[in-house]
Amino acid sequence: MTVMVRRASERGKRTLDWFESKFTFSFDDYYDPRYLGFGALRALNETTVAAKGVFDPVTRSDLELVTYVCEGELLHKDSLGNDVVLGAGDVQCISAGSGIEHSSGNASGDAALRYVQIWILPEHDGGPPRYQNVRFPAGADSRGMRLLGSRDGRNGSLKVGRDVDLHLGALQAGDSVAHPLGPDREAWLQVLSGRITVNSELLDAGDGAGFVGDAVLRVDPIGSADILLFDMSRD
Repeated sequence: MTVMVRRASERGKRTLDWFESKFTFSFDDYYDPRYLGFGALRALNETTVAAKGVFDPVTRSDLELVTYVCEGELLHKDSLGNDVVLGAGDVQCISAGSGIEHSSGNASGDAALRYVQIWILPEHDGGPPRYQNVRFPAGADSRGMRLLGSRDGRNGSLKVGRDVDLHLGALQAGDSVAHPLGPDREAWLQVLSGRITVNSELLDAGDGAGFVGDAVLRVDPIGSADILLFDMSRD
């Protein structure tokens, strides 16, 4: 059953001369009491950063901070000593725990960066912060559904401090996906690019939809499409 549809055109927005962020849920100085999050998912932001643009360092705690790079190169630095550049298709997770300072920006001097920033509430507050990233192959090997993050880190996925399975779908026409939800599960589906139908609901790039099980999500791309699918326990 569809319980929420969030159209791309309805999202909050923050724009400066060198970056633009679009907020699916309330975030920063954008507030809408109808869209405070979905289950354990608290932020889902699509951000585009101009060449050489870098954000000031910030300190976070008690959050699982997942970043998926859609296009370009993302520079990440943090107080644990990590200094990495992630490319398109790569994903990172910061388990902020008791606190971590980090900064991000565009590592390229001539190309834009586009990424998705995700905030998930952890099952337990505190604890030592930790950082992980996973690099995935591009091209034909990326087609289909892939597990990016999970509580147990299975199948080479990032270990996330919450009962959340985060899937990436790189789909082509004909790649129909059937994803079952149990009665104690809920899911959020976000379209990164292209167009799909999910249980007969038409979703375009930037659209998202929330579902509560007991159900089967049937996803059919119209041409090529990239999606993120969060399968979460209902706590």
